[in-house]
Amino acid sequence: MVWMQRPVPKQRFDLQGVKQGRWGGRTGRNRPAKASGAHRVAENPDADRRLELKRQLEPHFLFNSLASISGALPDDAFVARKMIDELAEFCRLSLKASTCADWCALSEELDLLRAYLAVEMARWGDGLAVEMVCPAELAQERIPPLLLLPLVENALKYGRATCAERLILRIVARRDGADLVVEVVNSGRWVDNADSLGVPSLGVGLENVRARLADYFPRRHTLEHGSEGGWVKVALRLRPATGPAC
Repeated sequence: MVWMQRPVPKQRFDLQGVKQGRWGGRTGRNRPAKASGAHRVAENPDADRRLELKRQLEPHFLFNSLASISGALPDDAFVARKMIDELAEFCRLSLKASTCADWCALSEELDLLRAYLAVEMARWGDGLAVEMVCPAELAQERIPPLLLLPLVENALKYGRATCAERLILRIVARRDGADLVVEVVNSGRWVDNADSLGVPSLGVGLENVRARLADYFPRRHTLEHGSEGGWVKVALRLRPATGPAC
C-alpha cells in the first residue's frame, strides 16, 4: 500500500473515537498499593465521573480554538488554514493514542503518521515527498502507540538540515520471517551531534524509543541506523514473544 497526499476536508474538529481514561479512588496511607479499575471506581465514582468529564472538555476546547483560528484567517490563506485543519486531525489521533491501551494496530500508528506528515507537506509543498508502504496483512500487527513518531520526526528534522534538495521520506513495513520490520528512510546524512548543525533538539526522541522498546520488547528488538550514498535508514525489528531473543 503506497500512500500519497490526499485531499482533506476542512474543519475536522470532532472528538469521535477518542477514548477517555479512567482513574479514581481515595488517597492516604491506608490505600492499597494497587487496585483494579473497578475497585477504584467503586471507592469514589463521583471523582471518576468528574475527571472523565474534565478530560472530555480539555480536547474539546483545543479543537474549538483551532477552529476559531482557522475561521479567522483570510480567505486566501489556504496553506495556513490547511495546516490548522491537519493539525487538528493530528491532535485528535494523538489524543486517542495517548489515552488508549498499551498497544495499537500498526494501521492506527500509520494513520497518525499520515496526519503528522500532512501538516509538514502543507508547509513544505514540493520540498517534501513522502512514500508509505504497508502490506495489508501487517495492518493489525500490534505495537506501542506513538512508537514510530519520534523516528519520523527525526528523519524530517535532520533530513532538512543535511539534504540540499528535495527531502524524500519513505516508511516501509515488512515481514522478515516472524519479525516485523519497520524502516524509516530519508535523503540526507546521519547526524551524531545536533548542535553542530544548529538544529534545536531536546535529546528525547531516540532515547524515549529505546526505553519503550526495552520495556515492551525486552531482548526481542533491535534498533539500528546507517547512512550511505546520501540516504539515512533507521530499521526497527520487533520479534514476537514466542521467538528467540535478538
